[in-house]
Amino acid sequence: MERLSCPFQIKIVKLLIPVVAALTACQSSSESSGSNQAPIVSAGPDQSITLPAAVTLDGMVSDDGRPNPPGALTTMWSQIDGPGTVTFGNAAAVDSTASFSSAGTYRLRLIADDEALQSNDDISVTVNAAPPSNAIAEATPNSVIPHGVVTVTVSDGPGGNTDWVGLYVTGSPDDGTSLIDRQYLNGLQTPPTTGLTTATLMFTMPTTEGDYEFRFFPNDGFSPRLATSPTVTVAASTDPSQVGQWSLPFSTPVIAVHMMLLNTGKVLMWDDNVHSWNPTTGAYTPVSANSLLFCAGQTNLADGRALAVGGHPAGIGGGNVGITDVNIFDPDPSTESWTLATPMSFPRWYPTATALQDGRVLVVSGSTTCAARPNRTNPYTPVPECVADIPEIYNPTTNTWTSLTNASLGIPLYPLMFLLPDARVLYAGSIESDTSTQVLDIEAQTWTTIDGVVSGGSAAMFRPGKIIKAGSAALPFTSPALPAVDTAYVLDMNQPSDMNQPSPSWRGVGSMAFPRTYHTLTLLPDGNVIVTGGTQTTEHVDTAQAVLEAEMWNVGTETWSTMASRQIPRSYHGTALLLPDGRVLVSGSGQGGSPNQFNAELFSPPYLFKGPRPSITSSPQTTQYGSAFFVGTADTDIESVSLIRLGAVTHGFDSSQLYVDLSFQQAVGGLDIQAPASANLAPPGDYMLFIVNTKGVPSVASFVNVPAPPMN
Repeated sequence: MERLSCPFQIKIVKLLIPVVAALTACQSSSESSGSNQAPIVSAGPDQSITLPAAVTLDGMVSDDGRPNPPGALTTMWSQIDGPGTVTFGNAAAVDSTASFSSAGTYRLRLIADDEALQSNDDISVTVNAAPPSNAIAEATPNSVIPHGVVTVTVSDGPGGNTDWVGLYVTGSPDDGTSLIDRQYLNGLQTPPTTGLTTATLMFTMPTTEGDYEFRFFPNDGFSPRLATSPTVTVAASTDPSQVGQWSLPFSTPVIAVHMMLLNTGKVLMWDDNVHSWNPTTGAYTPVSANSLLFCAGQTNLADGRALAVGGHPAGIGGGNVGITDVNIFDPDPSTESWTLATPMSFPRWYPTATALQDGRVLVVSGSTTCAARPNRTNPYTPVPECVADIPEIYNPTTNTWTSLTNASLGIPLYPLMFLLPDARVLYAGSIESDTSTQVLDIEAQTWTTIDGVVSGGSAAMFRPGKIIKAGSAALPFTSPALPAVDTAYVLDMNQPSDMNQPSPSWRGVGSMAFPRTYHTLTLLPDGNVIVTGGTQTTEHVDTAQAVLEAEMWNVGTETWSTMASRQIPRSYHGTALLLPDGRVLVSGSGQGGSPNQFNAELFSPPYLFKGPRPSITSSPQTTQYGSAFFVGTADTDIESVSLIRLGAVTHGFDSSQLYVDLSFQQAVGGLDIQAPASANLAPPGDYMLFIVNTKGVPSVASFVNVPAPPMN
């Protein structure tokens, strides 16, 4: 209730006693001990409104200030009767508003109480039904898979800035309890400053199957309902053009903790042993390395060779300490062999290797000669003296290493690192621990903080300078086990580095249908991102918590769609790799408490079931930065052309993959395509060249090498 202290808080709207008399009575109350009189109350005149309008309550209360003390009174509006419910703007205020759930006649009462005596007055409000609404609500498509995206269009609304659209189960009541999701007409959870009459909104549907509808309401209320969309059915689909399709599991000779795509089309995979796999024939070939490469860092070199840095000391169980060994694999089919390169200055186990714009490779983090994470508490901070905190750069041309001694930074193991278009390197956290986001200026040997901490156990650069993170970082074998999260964030590092501009920051996008950790994000030729594997808690050995469904992130809508489910649970040490035919090879999991998975599965995304594939009939083996090149194709319905750098994945992070859109023009017999403008946008190396038609169907890729530019 509102307290009114005499004389200054007297509220007089309609004078029931003269003002002078009221003030005199108030003054005398403090000067004499006369008898207390009940407050004088007026609720105002009876009113009539038409829905969805609210009524303005314009009451009046005056008082003599007695008893003294306290010399104060309280007021309260209430509903006495009526066919529906009444919602007061502020029931304790003399001046307020009231909105009504349905048409009819209502009686409202204003009460004033001086703590000794009480008075009240009633007002009658006639609420007329709203005229028929011309508003329209449409929803497409009318059937989606769980967690699918629906486009909702509303038009001819009343134009209030708090008009909104809500998602409901068909047939449920118009109330907040039944409400599943809502948006104002600006597509946000906060209303626009000015009203809108039309809008197109994107909603992510629930994972529960059933019938749903979208309802259009005015003024932040639940009445009247302006329009209702046709029913949208959520149902699990087996149609591969919607959810893709998994192959049956097939055997692998190793637990594929590490996988790398080679420019021969073969896949290098290893745990303690290394094999190459030919996707065309299904044949495996053992290719023994010179060191134990379990938990090494890896990336593809500019000349097509595969680089593995660090790894596991031979004969030491449990790991957690590193080696200085550097192994390089030559994919030449006539040799397929490893050679030792110049060793690093620091032992590393769980490091990350990042290809740079000049063909060199940056290596950061990793355990040295002691365990960087001995206590295994969750979350954890690495032991400083056990982390290789000085970055190193490998020059494959001279087979030499350079230590960045002035850029020392102890960061958690297997950090998420990306080359940016301005040649700096982004540190976006770690697979094991969420940290602040920083950039390394290699020339200046300085680190700069960009943004704070957001969750993310896997990350990918889906466009140059644009990164997505999703799910939870996690350290296995930790206590207590924590639930994973379903959130996803994007960071755009292409914003101008102007002192007057805000620093780039992570921005939340649509959440996944399932919380995940120990998962992998993989770039696809249509420009979207797929997540596979993972569990719903950090307890990686509990296969009951495994997420079998894949999910697709649409780069345009920034929302996820649930895909088909695979058979094999994959968590810690699970891997995923894009193949030249557009399928995703998913393997690994085990070698750490969870079941050892000596098998792999192939996921065919929905685009492989949407019609004939475009075909590349000719393409160059190499192209130079900033140059134009020709690709032969008989297809004239090409919508996009892209380069995707060959992948190198371990522990949920592909440190080599990168998607680059290429501009092109239709030409006689094919396409005239523009190569990336600089090595900052696409570091030198081997790429898969995809052409994608208007239905989103990609070609089988051709391999194109972009050589390293001459070094200064």
